[in-house]
Amino acid sequence: MSLLPSSVQPFVGTPLDDLRPLAYTLWKTDFLSQATSRDLAEFYSTKNYVPQGNRIEALNISKMYLELDQVEHSELYVVDPTLSETDREARLAEIKAHTTAIQREVIARDATKKLAHQRSAAHTFLVSAISTNLRRLYQATTCPFELFEHIKTRFESNPMDNNPTVIASYLRTLKFTDESCIDTLSVELIDLVKRYRVSMTPPSFNPLDPSAISSVDYHNHIWNYYTLCAMSDTFIGDKELWEVVTNSVATARAANQSVVVADVWASLRRIITNRQ
Repeated sequence: MSLLPSSVQPFVGTPLDDLRPLAYTLWKTDFLSQATSRDLAEFYSTKNYVPQGNRIEALNISKMYLELDQVEHSELYVVDPTLSETDREARLAEIKAHTTAIQREVIARDATKKLAHQRSAAHTFLVSAISTNLRRLYQATTCPFELFEHIKTRFESNPMDNNPTVIASYLRTLKFTDESCIDTLSVELIDLVKRYRVSMTPPSFNPLDPSAISSVDYHNHIWNYYTLCAMSDTFIGDKELWEVVTNSVATARAANQSVVVADVWASLRRIITNRQ
């Protein structure tokens, strides 16, 4: 992918990365806000977007070219005063056709050139807001609208964004580095903690009606999920085993049921036994 030209200010914040998909929502809000301030947001939301001001600006430029042509080729604009009315109208039509051709050529050329520059700027800005891995993945996509659609599809289809075991795993990997933006990091951390708290709460729990769930059930639910979060962290290095834990949680939540920790252990044992 192309390097950022000096005319395009890069994204300010932590680039979007596959390693932290739960940060996507915050990233998207921040990215579109910055894109709006740069007059680039429409290139990500509207296919084949063309700013209305482009043709007006090109028209003004064409008028300057026309004035220059009238000076350099004044003979092309001469109307013989001895011409008959019919011939005079024909001559004026020739001049009109000539000036129209000049303006059309200039408008087409300059409007196309400006649009290409704007799309390049939109693409470059989006590239500056994603990780190196994502840049490599989508290096063949140069249209800003298509690239943004690819990113939305990749991250908005994530079924694990309410899974406490997944959120807990990402919380443990959230680290401050020299490349981090402290403001972005703080917002991301607070958001993840809020998601974690919500994901750990039983579906049947109503904070306005504490009697809706017994303290024993609530206690068991919380500690079950704490156990599963610890299991998730334990097996995170083994994709197959880690997915057993996270998928068990996702399935139970989808069915509005509690996860049976013993069943998860049994599934893990079966896989490990079959490997031997």
